[in-house]
Amino acid sequence: MEAVRMEVLPIKAVRMEVVHMEMERDFSMHPKQIKPISYLKANAAQVLQHLAQSRSPIIITQNGEAKAVLQDVDSYHKTQETLALLKMLALGQQQVASGEVVPLEEAVQQLKAKRNPAK
Repeated sequence: MEAVRMEVLPIKAVRMEVVHMEMERDFSMHPKQIKPISYLKANAAQVLQHLAQSRSPIIITQNGEAKAVLQDVDSYHKTQETLALLKMLALGQQQVASGEVVPLEEAVQQLKAKRNPAK
């Protein structure tokens, strides 16, 4: 059996990277990606086509203020998956910090027992 080495990063490092990525994306917004709600109402089909092709979100404004963000479904699902993974990382980090860990050998034995129950 081949040994697998896993590196555990502090959750703060993971959060920092995600925040950095989000900031880069926010600052890269072009004026074309900010549209008033009237534009959305008049050009809904084109907006949806643009979202599907560009995979970049569009900020919708109302009375000059940002009120909503539109994004394509695939990007939304990827964002939700990323959030779920971050939540799992945070939970794992909390469990490690509170001592809720099992030695590797014990974990392997538990998995083997589940895979091959005693007959």
